[in-house]
Amino acid sequence: MPFNLLLLPLLGGFLLLHRSYRWRFLLARFDGHRLIFFSAFAGVFLLAVSTVLTYLLAYLWPFLADSWHDVVPFAHSGKAIGALALGFSLPCVINRRRGQDRATQTRATIEYFGDDLEMLILRSMDVRMPLLITLGTGKVYVGYAARLFNPEVDRKYLRLMPVASGFRTRESHQVRFTTDYSAVMEASDDPSSEFHGLLRKDFELVISVEDIRSASLFDFAAYDAFTKASEGTDDE
Repeated sequence: MPFNLLLLPLLGGFLLLHRSYRWRFLLARFDGHRLIFFSAFAGVFLLAVSTVLTYLLAYLWPFLADSWHDVVPFAHSGKAIGALALGFSLPCVINRRRGQDRATQTRATIEYFGDDLEMLILRSMDVRMPLLITLGTGKVYVGYAARLFNPEVDRKYLRLMPVASGFRTRESHQVRFTTDYSAVMEASDDPSSEFHGLLRKDFELVISVEDIRSASLFDFAAYDAFTKASEGTDDE
């Protein structure tokens, strides 16, 4: 097969990996050299499948092969273009299979290749517990992540639906809350409230990942218990 025609299976392999959610998110965590290698490997697979299909079609309907060579008079052109067509169309079938949708594969990528913050956010969503986020300034937020990170891009910002905020004391670094967002959010649902008309998403915060110094799951009951225990120790 001429070298220039081999570019079509290579492009088909890239399309197969890039358009299939299962491979798209995984390869986003790899470097460019691995992407080329996997694209070439997928292209060889597509070329093999295309070769079998073209021989089968030529055997069943010989006039199709003759008509094709009259239109495209290049040797092995049918196999190369077939590989490209398979690389473009197969992801449409793969992505519709159960467990191959975007949301499921996003979770799978984070579970296997995510960093600690991504896995913590995923666990927070699974158990429906808020996150305690501490910034470099000492500011503290408690809230729920509005969405998972996109595995295809760098994780630069975290969207947080706040529940409460406060700060860490300079002496003991204990958390002290100063703002309760839940009360205002509930008031926004009351037609008689001055906050009526505000949507829940209007309260979302966008926090730079670089500003985060620590993150953990948070439970208000456990926080109250630890605070009372700490105060009791101080009294003694």
